[in-house]
Amino acid sequence: MAIHVSPALNRKSEIAAAAFAALVRGDEQWRALFVRFSSPEAWATYLKRLVLLAQTIAAVQARPRAPDYESVLIEVGGYEPDAARWLSLWATSTAEQNARELDRVRRKLGSTLRQLVKAAGRSTLVVSRRAEDLRPLLNDWTRPLVEEALAGSHLRLSFEEFRDMAAKAAKREPAACAHLAEIAPLIFESIPKARGRSLPVETVAHAQLLMAIRGNGHRASFTYSDIEDDHTDKMTAATRRHFQKPRFRPVGARHLLDSRLELRS
Repeated sequence: MAIHVSPALNRKSEIAAAAFAALVRGDEQWRALFVRFSSPEAWATYLKRLVLLAQTIAAVQARPRAPDYESVLIEVGGYEPDAARWLSLWATSTAEQNARELDRVRRKLGSTLRQLVKAAGRSTLVVSRRAEDLRPLLNDWTRPLVEEALAGSHLRLSFEEFRDMAAKAAKREPAACAHLAEIAPLIFESIPKARGRSLPVETVAHAQLLMAIRGNGHRASFTYSDIEDDHTDKMTAATRRHFQKPRFRPVGARHLLDSRLELRS
């Protein structure tokens, strides 16, 4: 079907185009920007990102829905149905991958600290090599673990101070190497062991559900009934049904969420 454009609207378009052309001709920065984005090559990177985004959306839409999570996100989190669907799929579909990543960094951190403990009493060179292995592991993923270990060891060090110490030790500064080797056993004892129990997928999913609810300005916690001797809140019930884990307890998820939120604050 043909689309008819009124002469007045067409004239306005011509005027706007002429004004833009004059602006481009008269300003070097605008002209450079116009030339830069006129070639197909300039859009190649953005098109690739759009394709990846479209693939991600298609993959999410193809996943089975999580109606229990959707209901909670609408009723408790105050989300619209479409947003609740997306967030429920995000919480449930990324939980396994995030659980594996959290386990990986925890185990790598524990293993590296063990090697640092073994380096105690050895040369500065040996300690500096262990510090070099430790330094890249001190990131956002491990920060909650390290902060808990520092607090549990009663060391008056912040995460940033400990990370700076490791960086200096990696550069073979004698004082930093000596101090790091001295406190490493205390921190290692407070870090979850490298061979410790894997983080349950349902715990990570539940933490992400609570994060989504809090992110919309609503209270996300659990309710414990002394009469029923069980957790009775709707979020816990949703996770139990979705993952078919009738004995799921939300305490670990709440702890995981709080440690991540403290990191961001």
